[in-house]
Amino acid sequence: MDDHEELWQRRIRELYDNVEELYSHVDISVVVFDRQLVEVSARDSPASEFAPPLAEIARHVLDTGQAHRDVPLDLIGRRRAHGYPIRDDSGSAGVVCIVDDDGARRELFVRCAMAIFDGYRQNEAALLERERRALDEAQRANRLRDQFLAMVAHELKSPMASVLLWQAVLREPSVDSATRIQALDAIHDAAAGQAPLIDDLLDISRAINGKLHVERIATSIGRVLTTAIATARRLAESRHLTIVSDFDEDLGEVLGDSRRLRQIFENVLSNAIKCTANGGISVRARQGEDSITIDVSDTGRGIDPEFLPHVFEAFRQSDDRPPGVGLGLGLAIARELVELHEGTISAASEGEGLGATFTVTLPRVREALREDSARQTIAGVRVLIVDDDPRIVDALKILLGGAGAVVEIASSAAGARRILEQLRTDIVVSDIAMPVEDGYSLVRTLRETPGPTAALPAIAITANDMAADRQRALAAGFDRYVTKPIDLALLISNIAELVR
Repeated sequence: MDDHEELWQRRIRELYDNVEELYSHVDISVVVFDRQLVEVSARDSPASEFAPPLAEIARHVLDTGQAHRDVPLDLIGRRRAHGYPIRDDSGSAGVVCIVDDDGARRELFVRCAMAIFDGYRQNEAALLERERRALDEAQRANRLRDQFLAMVAHELKSPMASVLLWQAVLREPSVDSATRIQALDAIHDAAAGQAPLIDDLLDISRAINGKLHVERIATSIGRVLTTAIATARRLAESRHLTIVSDFDEDLGEVLGDSRRLRQIFENVLSNAIKCTANGGISVRARQGEDSITIDVSDTGRGIDPEFLPHVFEAFRQSDDRPPGVGLGLGLAIARELVELHEGTISAASEGEGLGATFTVTLPRVREALREDSARQTIAGVRVLIVDDDPRIVDALKILLGGAGAVVEIASSAAGARRILEQLRTDIVVSDIAMPVEDGYSLVRTLRETPGPTAALPAIAITANDMAADRQRALAAGFDRYVTKPIDLALLISNIAELVR
């Protein structure tokens, strides 16, 4: 029973309690019907034995709109019933039926019954209002969805138009080399610009379905901030804005996913830049006893007080949103990621035209966890990297080698098996999407082959980051799953944990 129904039932009980003394002394009963001939009295009536004839009386009253009096209920006429219409603005709202042999007190019970029915109608009105609000909310959600889909279509079609135009230029036989380079650069930029859009769409989908996740290790928040600011500064400079930072890079550590932490601050900074026409953005950070707090402030257009409670909601945009600023999912994703790091994010603004400040607070890593992280070394660990992209394997060989690992590389699943037959290996780091034989097949054959490879730790690296891809990799036999672009600290941490 919801709050409205409980209120209605409580009111009816109170009304009946007020005439309970009368019920005990007078042989009289009151039964109330609504316009659908549903009895709405609050308790079992003494007249329940007369329910069928009372319903007929009520039907007569509703049909004629007039009272129906002195209807005998038994053969000798000892009990008689009276039906009275209850009216509202739309006509007959219900019927009061009175069973009595004491006409002197009939009017009292009519008034009591009407009060009861009034309470019923108020409850009905409250339910209708609640349904109206729910309908309004559903319609608003549909409008937001349509607006969001329109924005997605615009963000996809605009760069696609550029790609199609420039490819038409490339087809011209008279195009010179300078124009060809310009066309290729434009096509590259248009395609590259879709990556953040697609990532945001995937992330908000994961967040809605509870599948957004982070890998948490001790991470320097100062270095994360510095990297995020360096990325955002390029966008700021293109709009003639400045970013001023005021914090020590040795700010401390949080237990978090460095890639996702960068995403939080890049999203917040990107929002500040897009909402600021003149002036700049400042980033300040401070340590607390158990937390680290970062403030990102801008001199932009500010936030309307009425919109402020909705600023982190997905698919919500303020009415003064400037054109061409993306889908507006960045802050919603930032909130989800902050909460996954057991932190908080809030927004404050004095009003429109007065700028805004976004505050992120994250728990500091405990000393014990910092020491545990420090022990995550891969010095001397024999790592086999399997990937058909030579740029990936060469870069990982240098980076993991710099961390102390002994690295071997293979460009195919068959090549990986040959190395494993010849050399002792502590762990395999394999791409999934490879020609001829993919990473799934490789790890399955390792698990099915008797010998050391059956229990050899294996990490999947892939550009696919859907929950189903992760589950498939783990089901195939991989122990961990790292997405591209590869977070080196996260990869090293996973290697250290698996070979420990």
